[in-house]
Amino acid sequence: QAPAFKIPSRTISAVEHPFLVMDVDKGLETFGPNPQFQSVLNPGNPHLSVPIYLHPEDPTSRPMMSHYASSHNIVFKVTVPKRTGRKRKRGSDEPWQGPLHEPSAHPAQEVTNSTSFGSVAKLDEPKSLRQKLQENVGRYHAEAVGIIRHTHRYRGMVDFNYSMKNNTFLTGFADKIMSGDINKFREVSIRHGTDTSSNQEIIAPPLMTQINIPYYYHYSQNPYVKAVDREDGGFEMVNTTAKLKSVGHFIGIKDPIPLAPSARPKIRDPMFEDVHRVLQMCMEERPVWTRRSILNRLVTIAYDPQHPERRIPTTLSQQVVKHAIQLVGYQFKGGPWRDALVRYGYDPRADASGRIYQTLIFHLRRLEIGSMGELWQEIRKRGVTGVKGSLDEHVYSHIFDGKTYSEDGKVWQVCDIEDPLLKKLFSEAEPRPTCDIDGSGWYHRGLWAKARAIMKCKMRAIQFGRELKDEDFEAAIQARDDTPELDSARSIAIATPDLRLTDAEWELVRG
Repeated sequence: QAPAFKIPSRTISAVEHPFLVMDVDKGLETFGPNPQFQSVLNPGNPHLSVPIYLHPEDPTSRPMMSHYASSHNIVFKVTVPKRTGRKRKRGSDEPWQGPLHEPSAHPAQEVTNSTSFGSVAKLDEPKSLRQKLQENVGRYHAEAVGIIRHTHRYRGMVDFNYSMKNNTFLTGFADKIMSGDINKFREVSIRHGTDTSSNQEIIAPPLMTQINIPYYYHYSQNPYVKAVDREDGGFEMVNTTAKLKSVGHFIGIKDPIPLAPSARPKIRDPMFEDVHRVLQMCMEERPVWTRRSILNRLVTIAYDPQHPERRIPTTLSQQVVKHAIQLVGYQFKGGPWRDALVRYGYDPRADASGRIYQTLIFHLRRLEIGSMGELWQEIRKRGVTGVKGSLDEHVYSHIFDGKTYSEDGKVWQVCDIEDPLLKKLFSEAEPRPTCDIDGSGWYHRGLWAKARAIMKCKMRAIQFGRELKDEDFEAAIQARDDTPELDSARSIAIATPDLRLTDAEWELVRG
């Protein structure tokens, strides 16, 4: 039957020291010069914190505060006999050397009167204590001292400590003030004026950081990181949702043209090669496309019944098309071919034949604002052109015929304009002797401004249901087509028919 112990009703509190205490005196010094351990025994003040100084010799170090925690631990006192002092060679079975200590007739009384304290310097480790009990069966004494119901623990982070050891002013000030000697207090003096020396002594702030609770840095692998086999037989970790690096070229209007993409994107979609092959075929048909027109061309190829070998799946990822486009062409940041996809190696600025690929950009609708409760993803989807479609749905949205236009884009090319009036203007226009890379390209500025004004007016009329005839643009047609002198105004005013918009319609235009 196991022995029973009576636990005395004692008030015991515990303070868990974060260090491994090898010297009790030095361990007590970390609690400051005047530790108030009596206040810890008061269970009615659980919010009390016990400061501990990790550098007690540094007066500028900031203490770490404890936090109160309820506990239910038993303090157990185990007393074993003193060592006999006899020795033998370690690891051998030779007899013990030295005088034999005769055991007392009352071993319990002998061990109780012992004054050696062993709960320090790792002397009370469970493995060591168990060995001592096995070696002194019937000769040790055990008793329950009490129950610990209040424990102060240190689980916060220590503040940064800026060493002031080499600061002569602060070290001298601390030696005098903290000495407790009134005569040394009088020796403290502070120089007046401004210190202009190169090596100024600056006292560190009282605290460096206000964060005392550690962050939760528990490691967890990203579920979207997958191991992918390489061609050399190895593998690499790939984040399937990470944004891929752009390999295309977005050049300025005066920059030299690139001949190839900067790299090849790491896309492992099985459809990528098929899309890349079809896009290369499109660039052979026509060297310059808008993004909308080449997407429409992909749709027509996907549904082409006459050439099944060229067909591609009707449902494509936007990411696949986005990165495949970068492999077949580059883009201009501005100028007459802004936002157009140009085949690598082809420079539309070098020859007047590239004028039919110039772009016209119109902002005809204001930015849509979602209603209350609508998700931002739904607002974003309304402005994104998908690849999936049918032959009767949006495949001609890049063409302007003067009767209808699609709002799924804002960029048109001269070669995609089927309106009879505008088509005649562009076809009969005389090219410039040199390319105006900052403005009208290979067209004269007068004709370019005239065509833009007529096309925008026709789009406004379609938008608000107005009917216009070609005769209504007679004043615009009569405007000069040539390029004004260099010292003239940059903008050219073109007279267009009055659409008689209402206030509500003007509100839609202005946004």
